[in-house]
Amino acid sequence: MSAISLVNVQLLNNPAKFTDDFKLEITFECSEQLKHDLEWKLTYVGSSKSADHDQVLDSILVGPIPVGVSKFVMECPPPNHEIIPQQEVVSVTVMLLSGLYNDKEFVRVGYYVNNEYEKDEYKEEPPKKVIIEEVSRNILVNKPRVTKFNIPWDNEEDKDTDKKEFEKQNEEAEEEEEDDDEAYGEQDSDASDVSGEESNEEEEEEEVLEEEELEDEEDAEPETKRQKTE
Repeated sequence: MSAISLVNVQLLNNPAKFTDDFKLEITFECSEQLKHDLEWKLTYVGSSKSADHDQVLDSILVGPIPVGVSKFVMECPPPNHEIIPQQEVVSVTVMLLSGLYNDKEFVRVGYYVNNEYEKDEYKEEPPKKVIIEEVSRNILVNKPRVTKFNIPWDNEEDKDTDKKEFEKQNEEAEEEEEDDDEAYGEQDSDASDVSGEESNEEEEEEEVLEEEELEDEEDAEPETKRQKTE
């Protein structure tokens, strides 16, 4: 579940001149306390044929972020028309508003932007060189394309860290148990050897005693016999 939900984006100056700043009022809702600031970035797509002409108009950090609904105004300068291909300055293009947390994009809103001349004479016969002061822009705010991305938030990172720490502790505990089992096995083997030696000694002692008793019996038997004959 995303910790940040984009509630609304309102263009405060639309339509406007191509050379005017962009003014956006951004409203979002935060469902949990965040450790870091949010980053909001506005990108202007200069050409449909190559990303080399894309321009990041501005990037700002917003924070600290309280739990609940927050609102702020983002003001960005217009794109530099001189680095846009001349044939694509007066045309339809795209503007992208991105929300990021810890350098990871969690939401992107795309708008179509229609750039055209205000005067009919320029519309009918466009000048060879763009007269940028005569160009107006109209952002189609009613048809935004919103894309959401799943990213790790603070609580998920903490859970992941706890999980790794827990797994590490389990591995260490298992290693200690294996070491204890090996040590116990060696002790048990030693005890068996000692017990075996003691048993052998006891058997040897019993054999010695039996031999002594047998000798005593042999010695005693003639005596008994002698007593009987008397």
